[in-house]
Amino acid sequence: MFQRFTDKTRRALFFARYEAGQAGSKSIMEWHVLLGLAREDRPMMGQIAPAEDGKAAAGAVRSEVEKRFPAVGQKIDTSVDLPLSPECSRGLALAEEAADRLGHRGITPAHILLGLMELPGSRALEILRAVGAEEQAARTALEKFASGNPPAPGSKAAWRAAAPERSESWVEGRTTITETERRFGGRAVTVVERWTESEDGKRVTYTHEIRGPGKTERHETEFEL
Repeated sequence: MFQRFTDKTRRALFFARYEAGQAGSKSIMEWHVLLGLAREDRPMMGQIAPAEDGKAAAGAVRSEVEKRFPAVGQKIDTSVDLPLSPECSRGLALAEEAADRLGHRGITPAHILLGLMELPGSRALEILRAVGAEEQAARTALEKFASGNPPAPGSKAAWRAAAPERSESWVEGRTTITETERRFGGRAVTVVERWTESEDGKRVTYTHEIRGPGKTERHETEFEL
């Protein structure tokens, strides 16, 4: 399944692991994944939660999560393994089913959110409702996003990401590698992401490396499945 995740989905899960650690949680819960999705795909959140723009929608989701699920302990370093909760694992499986149902090869953030919304007693759906999302309209918008045909945003919600100068992906054994180059002020910044699945399929290692002029930063974390 992880081989089907798009780059945005992988980054969202990396952010979910970060959010769990910041909250002192010993496992990655569905609301941590929701925060990861809100951080990675603000345009999507802006279409399903009524707000001035995607940033405001993401902020509303964060405020609701923090109100319902405050930190439970001290922050946990990203080097510590954190497993997905059973609900999260089921949500990812439902996301794959959503992608299959829609005939999509890649699993995008929209598929992930559709999967979370399908969970019995979905906490993600409760949070979205609390910030003003209407369930059926949200599902319709997410399916359009997943199909690569998002609904036209209003003028205040218009958002454009800087197009990469170069982006390529390839597979080496059990590792999927994506390398993207962007330019800021004429200077090139390269981001290299690696996802490696263990031989028994029970663990995924994610490495995020940023190479800029005169400086390289590298972060690594592991997910137990």
